[in-house]
Amino acid sequence: MKNLTFTFVLLPLLALAQPQFGISLKDSVSLNADTFWGADNFGNFYFSKDETLYKKTATQLYTYYALSLGQLATVDLLNPLKITLFYKDFNTVVVLDNQLAEIERINLNTRKTFRVASYVTTGFERNLWLFNTDLQQLELYNYAQDKTQANTQPINKKVLAQVSNYNYCWLLTTNSLLQYNIYGSPTHEYPMTDASGLKRFQDTVVFRRGNDLFFYSSRFRDVFMLPKISHSYEDFFITESTLYLYHNNQVYIYLLKFQN
Repeated sequence: MKNLTFTFVLLPLLALAQPQFGISLKDSVSLNADTFWGADNFGNFYFSKDETLYKKTATQLYTYYALSLGQLATVDLLNPLKITLFYKDFNTVVVLDNQLAEIERINLNTRKTFRVASYVTTGFERNLWLFNTDLQQLELYNYAQDKTQANTQPINKKVLAQVSNYNYCWLLTTNSLLQYNIYGSPTHEYPMTDASGLKRFQDTVVFRRGNDLFFYSSRFRDVFMLPKISHSYEDFFITESTLYLYHNNQVYIYLLKFQN
């Protein structure tokens, strides 16, 4: 009987230990954009319209455009003081400050070691996480020194998306989620299919399947669905405390409560 009692007490505790999400609609804001890239922790919006990148604050509108570099592939807002733009067609990275003024332009075609990148995201200090198309490996690349700090073994899977923070980089492939540390070592691999819209969240990631959002917990090595959202959306973005959904030139702002 003692063993039975212990089992019934333990199961609810295990359920409570799982990640808990709560979301509630706070506001909605009109935004005429071709692409909604996201928001920073101050609630400023970043979006593109007619090949121009915008930062919209409560009082100001900043702009950046580089027509000679073609279409903007990705915008990484990990550090709002050093925003990383990747122009894939021209194999070029641009780093902007918080007023969208250009700090650095990195043409990967003219570097000492030629490399073609499929994906580029922000790393610590003056480093970038770069997926080398020719070598099929992830690199931690220091653009100030023009030097690879670390790299992974070749990845024999088709990479669909990449996100990163200062400590880790995640690659979404056709059948898995891969996590690497700053030494190029794999730390997690989780089977995953039908995922899209990979976004960084704390020390892990959130992704979508259809209209539903899911959180990958490295602690449990499992995925958990966020509360269902009633309306459709073209894209989403998530910060520490806010979930943004973009749909039909409208940004829906949800307060986010999370306990892992």
